[in-house]
Amino acid sequence: MAIVMAPHNITLAIGLFTACLMPPAALASDVTYVSLSYDDALPSQLTHAVPALDSFGFNASFYLVPTNPGYLNYEKEWATVAANGHELGNHSYTHPCRSSLPGRSWVDKDNDLDSISAEAMKQQIMQTNAALTGLDGQKNRTYTIPCGDILAAGEDYLPLIRDHVLAIKGRTLSSEEEVIVAPSEVSAEALISLITQQPDDVRIINVIFHGVGGDYLAVSNKAHVALLEFLAANREDYVVDTYKNIVEALNTSDAVASY
Repeated sequence: MAIVMAPHNITLAIGLFTACLMPPAALASDVTYVSLSYDDALPSQLTHAVPALDSFGFNASFYLVPTNPGYLNYEKEWATVAANGHELGNHSYTHPCRSSLPGRSWVDKDNDLDSISAEAMKQQIMQTNAALTGLDGQKNRTYTIPCGDILAAGEDYLPLIRDHVLAIKGRTLSSEEEVIVAPSEVSAEALISLITQQPDDVRIINVIFHGVGGDYLAVSNKAHVALLEFLAANREDYVVDTYKNIVEALNTSDAVASY
């Protein structure tokens, strides 16, 4: 099963979620952009997702957390991922989330966004940018909001980070034109349907994965490869690229970031 989320009101649901270099996606009104992204710097992404993406020639976005073991133990591997054309995105430095929301008993008190200030979150985004620049040399970076939580100690921190990120996933276009789906434990058919059943006016479909064939909130290798096969067979209808490349392509038109 899956949850489809409006990009301006993102929530994380556990267990119920909805190497060729490619040029930036060309802007076209008759195609839908698909951003395949992978959160949290999980080892299964390096083991399973990256080889599958490379085999189809798709570039994707990997939103990394520099304090996670999957980052600290594989920095060289992530640098290679970037060299192969994938995007390394900002997912904050420690991945703080709000403990006060339902189902958040797992949030550590030292990483509780209910008690972390908006200014501290800005510093986290800046720290992560610096760490990732050390891997890929890039300056402009997109951001995915951990857990979809935008309140830091009760204050919306997104206005404070506007000058430090190129774009925030799910907030480049209006909520009618851009959606986020976060699949977990879904069949290949259900995963593909998250693409095909979107309304015609949706221009960007953001598919956020976590584990692929392992780790947590995972999809199977079979389902993941089936989605890539579908997208490869329908390139005339779906433009697959990194979120950064999609945003940069849209910025050549009259699109205005809304975050």
